[in-house]
Amino acid sequence: IRRIDLHRKGSSQMLYPYDVKLRTMGKAVLKTYVSLWGDGSIAVVKPKVPVSHIIVGRHPTAMLMNNAQTRLFVVNSNSDTVSVIDTMSDRVIETINLRLAESELIGASPEGLALSDDEQTLYVGNAHANAVGVVKLAARPSKAEASKLTGFIPTGNYPAAVAAVGNRLFIANGKGTGMENSSTTINDARAEAFGHGKS
Repeated sequence: IRRIDLHRKGSSQMLYPYDVKLRTMGKAVLKTYVSLWGDGSIAVVKPKVPVSHIIVGRHPTAMLMNNAQTRLFVVNSNSDTVSVIDTMSDRVIETINLRLAESELIGASPEGLALSDDEQTLYVGNAHANAVGVVKLAARPSKAEASKLTGFIPTGNYPAAVAAVGNRLFIANGKGTGMENSSTTINDARAEAFGHGKS
């Protein structure tokens, strides 16, 4: 019923829109956020006003909003970071580094996001590192109080999506087979599923 141009004014940059999140009030949509993989930005679409943009890291992909819709988490796959956006001001209030070590080169390729039930922990699937980063979130991000990367959970090959349900994490290994860190090895659980269990 309507087409919306998401380009920044005067730009012909390839955008590659990746994910969409809504900020709502009841049944009304207040804002629509669109991650623009090719532009390194989040397009903010509001009714009857021009599209605006929030600059984040390179290749923003998956996004996640907290229950109160006050924070929008954006994973930047080619910056190894997560941008935290205040949805009232539409400003980046924190950038969380997800590298395995401070001296590590960029290349972990974070892609999936999940929040714990109490919203104090953020889980990030680092696809090329075969691990899920665990981030303790700051209640009010500032120079004095910043979110902290506390460690990594080893996974199968290419953890591309993460979901948190209670005290469990569900991890989709994009190139893996079961929990094996391989795309060719079939473990016992998979063998049973395919009818090739041990006799």
